Amino acid sequence: MNDMPTRLIKPCIAMIFALAVSFIPLGLCGQQLFTMPHLSQGYDVEMTVTCESEVCNGEGTVRLLRKNTHELVQEFFADELFFIARMPMKPDSTGSIMIPHDYEPILIDDINFDGIEDIAIPNGRQSLENARFDVYLFHAQSKKFILDSGLTALSGNYEGRWTIDKSKKTLSFMRKDVTTITIAEYAWIGAKPCIIYKSEESRIGNDWIELIETTYRTLRGKQVIAKVKKQRLKL
Repeated sequence: MNDMPTRLIKPCIAMIFALAVSFIPLGLCGQQLFTMPHLSQGYDVEMTVTCESEVCNGEGTVRLLRKNTHELVQEFFADELFFIARMPMKPDSTGSIMIPHDYEPILIDDINFDGIEDIAIPNGRQSLENARFDVYLFHAQSKKFILDSGLTALSGNYEGRWTIDKSKKTLSFMRKDVTTITIAEYAWIGAKPCIIYKSEESRIGNDWIELIETTYRTLRGKQVIAKVKKQRLKL
């Protein structure tokens, strides 16, 4: 077989490199501006934070903008705005980077089930790869998003982003350690999230799992244990 002519080698190498770059995250360094146009039907989001390669961390600013008019609704500040960019990152002609849907580090949703969108912003680390969240609930009277200390503290007790079940009006959190996976479910009772269910799944040796399920009920304004079920399951 004849060798490839020398004049074709460099163009081929350049084309292969260009294709490779288009499928890997672009290493970033310094302060970056990210946009998130798919988070909400009513808002666009801009986020400014310092990045090194795919890790973004440090003081950051989040700006909530009215969709279509681009009017500033509210600005939020975080001492340690942390996220890992798990997607290709390449600035557009304006210098900003659009984060694709389902990769956004910020959550905009109806967190307290009052029919109005709220916002959760990563601020600090819960583990090596999981952020803690500052949770802001929208208050109709002031027409502002106000930090909710209870939900923010609750987020810090678990890992990563929680799951919202709108049909059951519950929030589900998860925490993992070396041997145990804990899942906790909270419902809104008396204008605050209250635990209603918890499961703890622990590995016992190589062949068994111990599952402890606890349900809670409200008694005199407090959550008390209603039932505990223990099982040992074979793998």
